Amino acid sequence: EKMTLKFEIPIEPKAQKRHRHHKWGIYDPSSSDKKEIRKAILKSVPKEPFESAIVLHIHFKCKRPKSHYGTGKNKEIIKQKALHLMKTTKPDLDNYIKLYMDVFSGLFWKDDNQVIQINSSKCYADNYPRAEVMITEV
Repeated sequence: EKMTLKFEIPIEPKAQKRHRHHKWGIYDPSSSDKKEIRKAILKSVPKEPFESAIVLHIHFKCKRPKSHYGTGKNKEIIKQKALHLMKTTKPDLDNYIKLYMDVFSGLFWKDDNQVIQINSSKCYADNYPRAEVMITEV
């Protein structure tokens, strides 16, 4: 019986930040982001991590910048010319993926090498920022 999990992480998508090397060791500047995501997904985590091959679908819906909105009484309204804009600014898509895979590893699957396919995108959120996730065993 192959499993599929679908869930949403209703927080602003985060990207992996570069590890910092110091004389006292390595510092992970993303550790608080990872904790926040871990807390947000706890209800979705299976009792046991999957053991077979995994297909990961993860779509990042990011908050729109202020410049996409009108001013004054239109401050809640997205400008017509901003409606179809793709998120082509930083962070890079692969850095979003890295952070979430770090968090998911050990919870949804035992090892990252089980992930055989990733389907992913980043765009602006239609209503609220989030990550939409589907994990399928193959």
